[in-house]
Amino acid sequence: MATSLVVRNVEEEVAFALKQLAASHGRSAEAEHREILRSVSLKHSEDHRY
Repeated sequence: MATSLVVRNVEEEVAFALKQLAASHGRSAEAEHREILRSVSLKHSEDHRY
């Protein structure tokens, strides 16, 4: 099940960097945000398995 997530008050330079990163990967900023969240979350889960 998908859900929505809103992040407010992102610094302009961070938002700009995310847009550039997305463009370098050939995807939308929204898709880039999802990929970053997915990869960090999965890595965190793997690092904290018992």
